[in-house]
Amino acid sequence: MTQASAENNGLGLLPPAGEPESLYERFHWLYAFCREHLFRDDTGRISAALWPAGVPAEGSSLLELGCGPGFYARRLAEHFQHLHVTGIDRSGRQLRRASALAAARRLDNCRFEEGDALALARPAGSVDTLVSSRLLMVLSEPERAMAEMYRVLRPGGRCFIAEPRSPLRAAVPL
Repeated sequence: MTQASAENNGLGLLPPAGEPESLYERFHWLYAFCREHLFRDDTGRISAALWPAGVPAEGSSLLELGCGPGFYARRLAEHFQHLHVTGIDRSGRQLRRASALAAARRLDNCRFEEGDALALARPAGSVDTLVSSRLLMVLSEPERAMAEMYRVLRPGGRCFIAEPRSPLRAAVPL
């Protein structure tokens, strides 16, 4: 299968004319493959850390920053169908793939939006839970992203950050 046909198979459509190409845009198919098949699945650890009682409160929200193909957003939305899940990423191709995969699984509680982790288009204190995996290590200003995470989390909200190659290896209270 050629790259062009892989991009047009309904899971990774070509970007609109003029959309910028980043490394994640150009190799979206490779990252999506690695995320889906090679990287460790930490859904259980994420769930246990975010909801020690076992389940999120009815109608609560979760924001996944740097969601890429939406792996954790989709997994958590599928497992907790009463949870309102939103994945945010800058890559249009990754978001189109995430949306197509969520639609194929009929995940009505899961949506994806283009956005910037350094300037989230969310009101302060509007998110119950937040997940970020493999995001901070690719940002030029990870401190700004963490400040945004803190800003959008409601008081008492919970955040799970997974950075496999980051010096940030301990739980940091936000």
